Amino acid sequence: MEKLVLYGPSFSVYVRIVRIVLREKELIENEDYILKPFDVFEPAEHPKEFKSLSPFGKVPVLAHGDLGIYETSAITRYLDQIFPSPSLQPTSPSSLARMNQVISIVDNYAYPILIWKIFVERISAPEEGRECNYQLVEQAHSEAMECLAALEDLIDFNGFLFGKALSLADCYMMPIFVYFMLTPEGKDSLSEFPNIHRWWLAVKQRPSLLKTRSKWG
Repeated sequence: MEKLVLYGPSFSVYVRIVRIVLREKELIENEDYILKPFDVFEPAEHPKEFKSLSPFGKVPVLAHGDLGIYETSAITRYLDQIFPSPSLQPTSPSSLARMNQVISIVDNYAYPILIWKIFVERISAPEEGRECNYQLVEQAHSEAMECLAALEDLIDFNGFLFGKALSLADCYMMPIFVYFMLTPEGKDSLSEFPNIHRWWLAVKQRPSLLKTRSKWG
């Protein structure tokens, strides 16, 4: 089988989701796949092959022989099919539906709120010499609580989000929470969401998460 090539910066939440999936499939960076990092915010640094594979200029992109895939949901499901063990998708229709529901919530609500509106303002902006927009953070905090409340209601915790086996939903949420938990809003929120809190304590030392650390953790 041809070696997988993953394009995108290691600090990207979505690149890390794919790397976590690869780790859970026991695929090792530089041995089984290649990570080609670059600054996604600097178009001049985009590799030529990335530009041809990603019409929207978003990361990650996975190249596998002649096949190029963009969109994280498509990449992770592809990897789960070509490397079937361990499976990262439940067999129960109801659990599979819940998994897909959580992934959709992460994409549409958790990522823009917890990462862009809170983490970026609290952590990334000051590191780059920009002032934190506290008004935006305050507004986002109430949005974050609504988002976490929705996730809290969906979790069927028995070691992981849905039962005793890790799923793609866990892979999506773990890197989001690594960054969110660096912020005061993240640290203060978990006491109100016991299911999420127990889940986070169970997964935060998972090898696939630790082995894909970036500059922020």
